[in-house]
Amino acid sequence: MTKTSEQTAPGTEAQPEALPEALGAYRIAEALAEHTGAEVTAADVHELAERGLLAGPVDYYKKWPLYSTAAALALDVVTVRQVVEERRAWLAASVTRDEAAARTGWHWRDLARMAAEGRITTGRGGRT
Repeated sequence: MTKTSEQTAPGTEAQPEALPEALGAYRIAEALAEHTGAEVTAADVHELAERGLLAGPVDYYKKWPLYSTAAALALDVVTVRQVVEERRAWLAASVTRDEAAARTGWHWRDLARMAAEGRITTGRGGRT
């Protein structure tokens, strides 16, 4: 048995795969997570766009919004991390529909009706 090794010619080292010009929220979240070191989710990408920090959508694919990859990677790392931390804090402080129903003893449909009537407030992700 012989030992072999792969050798590449100088200047032909494997380059990282270039990202497309526009990506959906999940792929943008993956790119931002790698870029910032934060646990970025698609919800964070949508939040960045809603706040006007991320331009978009620049296009649509099967009715899903696509965001500029370059614009996403140009976002301030501190700002992205802040949005992630706000989401995580909200998840820690809020409860799901079913948890709220269990705490109050009401049926979840009553909670949904009251939210629709404006009698209670729901936040991101339908959490209360």
